Amino acid sequence: MDNMQGNVMNTAGVNPQVNMMNTAGGNPQVNMMNGPVNNMALKPARTEMEDVTPVEKAYSRMGFALAIWTVLFMGTVIGLTLLLGKVFPELSKNNIYTLLKGTLPIYLFIPVILLVAKGLPKTIKPEGNIKKSFYLSIIPMCYTFMIAGNMIGLVLQTIVKMITGGETRNTTVNLVLSSNPVIIITLVVVIGPFFEEFVFRKILLDKLSGYNEMIAILMSGLLFGLFHMNFYQLFYAMAIGILFAVVYTKTGKIVYNWILHMIFNFMGGMIPALLSSKMEISQFQRFLIEMSTTTDSAKSAELLQEFFSNPIYLCYMGLSFFNMGMAVLGLVLLVINFRKFIIPSSGPAIPKGKRLTSTLLTVGMIVYIILLLGLTVFEMMMGTK
Repeated sequence: MDNMQGNVMNTAGVNPQVNMMNTAGGNPQVNMMNGPVNNMALKPARTEMEDVTPVEKAYSRMGFALAIWTVLFMGTVIGLTLLLGKVFPELSKNNIYTLLKGTLPIYLFIPVILLVAKGLPKTIKPEGNIKKSFYLSIIPMCYTFMIAGNMIGLVLQTIVKMITGGETRNTTVNLVLSSNPVIIITLVVVIGPFFEEFVFRKILLDKLSGYNEMIAILMSGLLFGLFHMNFYQLFYAMAIGILFAVVYTKTGKIVYNWILHMIFNFMGGMIPALLSSKMEISQFQRFLIEMSTTTDSAKSAELLQEFFSNPIYLCYMGLSFFNMGMAVLGLVLLVINFRKFIIPSSGPAIPKGKRLTSTLLTVGMIVYIILLLGLTVFEMMMGTK
């Protein structure tokens, strides 16, 4: 792109006399043709950064900030588990306590990120507007990535089962299903989305997008996916994180992200979880298998009567069709709006050969990613029985 702009500038300035004549209006037809070219020539070509040290320091420092934050809140969770587990062993059976213990420390230690990353320059994001149609299209796109990510999670679950010989459980979902719905909705739908968007969109993008916005957007999605420390959520959380990062980059308003995040957590997470709490998923799966394999007409009629007389079955089937429909719609909208997710970066460009080493492969980022991957494996092993 840099070479193309340079060629355009050279072409526009081959003959100064011709340019002067055209400017004076000597040939209106030539003016009409050369006008856009001259306008392009006025745009300064992006130059490559000669020294990427500031970029490396910024990404490494942000990585260390996130790593320290993670160590502090995970240390607090482990400390509370060990200390209070001995003094008040009955607390370990209390789902509300378990949920609060696992979430509140995450939010309480967020100021540590701001403190460690304080020296990094902030990119001032002008508050812009986003088309309602594009904004609303993000919701079905989230369903597309959610279903695709769940499929990958099922494959991983099968692989883990084959290697370990045990079943894997999503401990987060199990905790949600067995806790008070009001508390769950407050934490998962309202509080959690706000602080997650504040960390992985506002803080991260404000501090890093000044060097290269697209790289910062991709990093936001990657780190957001790893933050879940769960292979079942990793892949779609990563993709959704990129979508949300684009929204924040375009608007500069975190409230837009918060609203999107709340809608997705409620529709894509809470409703299925609350519905699942009313029945055994395995029971519903066995029912579907039996209904699709039976050849006895009398048995089929009995199963159909059971299906239509069970409101939970009807709701779950309706939700499944809704999710699939939203996923297909999201895929179509993603193809149509793909170009809108390409954010042109301003300022000096990071050399192509140094984009990875000066961002993702800095010391601080490597430490943070290894930490999260370790915790993800630990979470997976804890959920295997």
